[in-house]
Amino acid sequence: MKQWDTQSTYTPEGGTYISMRATLPYPLKLALESLNASHEEEFNPHVTLMYDRNFTDLSAVNLITRAVFRGRIDKYEFWDGHDNDGYFVAKIECPQLIQRHQFWRGQGFTHSFDDYTPHVTFGIRQAAHFLRSHMSSQLTSYIGSPVLLSMESIEDIKSKN
Repeated sequence: MKQWDTQSTYTPEGGTYISMRATLPYPLKLALESLNASHEEEFNPHVTLMYDRNFTDLSAVNLITRAVFRGRIDKYEFWDGHDNDGYFVAKIECPQLIQRHQFWRGQGFTHSFDDYTPHVTFGIRQAAHFLRSHMSSQLTSYIGSPVLLSMESIEDIKSKN
């Protein structure tokens, strides 16, 4: 089982987090990295497949670490998130992510939000607020660009408390 450790996965409640790594077009990656550089947070674009505040039995988990999905950037948004820290995301179109999210629901996971919206998280907390305030034509010019999604991973998230 592949673990993908990120510093952004501490939440008030803890839980289980399933994600995929997002590979962005190189010029967009450079633009986001340069905007994010003044913050201490690691730039780690990823896609959330499932966040369950309660589920912890990982004994029968079946990850698809070799699958690669192709998505398309639809639009950028700023979300408050589950902990009100703030997240700068790009909504993406990718039917395989919706199918994979449904697979995890079928395995007994319960998503912490009512609905599931495929998205790539670019920045959190201070970086998200910074990115939101610097939404430029440099970023919006990548709407419609492809995003490659790979390396499905699961982790047990530690509580902030």
